[in-house]
Parts: sequence; C-alpha cells; structure tokens
Amino acid sequence: MNEQTKTSDTEDRQCTVCGHPLAEHTFDRSSRHDHFMTCPTGERLPDPAQSAIPVNEFGMPLWDQDPDRPAPSA
Repeated sequence: MNEQTKTSDTEDRQCTVCGHPLAEHTFDRSSRHDHFMTCPTGERLPDPAQSAIPVNEFGMPLWDQDPDRPAPSA
C-alpha cells in the first residue's frame, strides 16, 4: 500500500476538522497503528468543546443538561 494515499470511497463525506470533503485530504498510513490525516487548508470548524452544550468524555451531548433538545428515546 502506498504510504500516502488519497481516499476515494469517502468523497462525499466532510472532514470534521476543516469541513472540506475528505477526498481533498491526504492520509499517511505508513505506521502500523497510527494514521495521520492532513487537511488541505488551514481553516477549522468551531471546536465542539467550546459550544454551549456540555459533552461527556466521548464528545457526546449530555442530553439532560441541554434544555433546548429532548433526550433520545431508548
């Protein structure tokens, strides 16, 4: 496998870091365990940790503390 490859199966998905399509990104898969993504731009989406909705250690919203959104049904 090429150490730095462009993805083709995720062309429609957007990057959660910069918002650009993942097809524009470069992925370094040369390490056995770690993969590195390089964004094509210096733009960044707002940090979800800075939002008004509190999140748990996995970045998931704490539904009981968000008065504007009801908790999902179990």
